[in-house]
Amino acid sequence: MPTLFAQSMVEYGGAASSGAVRAIDVIGGQLNRVFYAVNTSVADHPFLWGAAVCVTGWLLMRPRR
Repeated sequence: MPTLFAQSMVEYGGAASSGAVRAIDVIGGQLNRVFYAVNTSVADHPFLWGAAVCVTGWLLMRPRR
């Protein structure tokens, strides 16, 4: 879903030439770049990402004293 949203932003930005729409185009391109970078990293290191998610979840859910 995030890539569909970002891709639609890029396509909409490419169809018009106003300044605000060009800004949307740039933001959509950045979202695509970040999504693909994270996706590739997770595919290359799934256990490291799994451990990071578990530790983050534990830190957020542990009881405060």
